[in-house]
Amino acid sequence: MEQTVAEMTAVNPNVKSRIVPLDLKQAKTEDYAHLLDAGKHTIVVNNAGIIDRQKFFEVPLEKIEDLIKTNVHPYVLLSKYATLHFREHKDSHYHKNALIHVSSIVADTVIPFHFTYSTYGATKAFNLAFAH
Repeated sequence: MEQTVAEMTAVNPNVKSRIVPLDLKQAKTEDYAHLLDAGKHTIVVNNAGIIDRQKFFEVPLEKIEDLIKTNVHPYVLLSKYATLHFREHKDSHYHKNALIHVSSIVADTVIPFHFTYSTYGATKAFNLAFAH
């Protein structure tokens, strides 16, 4: 992600970017509220995701729960707080805002239940549907 920030700055030195780390498996709902505290943001990229390459029937339940919590909850919670943040700052000169959702091609791919990407694909399909 640091490379992306460097590339954006190289293209336009006036672009101010920052990376905000958050352990999504451990995050509580209120943790998302503070992600946007430091300044006025015009673009928020919602790009969370993990994958487990084990076959579905071999994956421990805890890993499935972690995958769902990491791949789904941030999309909803960050979207909620980003839109509230955008509305709060709508009267400033930051009047053009964007919430960018990143999903996966797997969201549109039928994956047999026993393969590794079935739960991952389901979470990415949720992300795609939510973004629409």
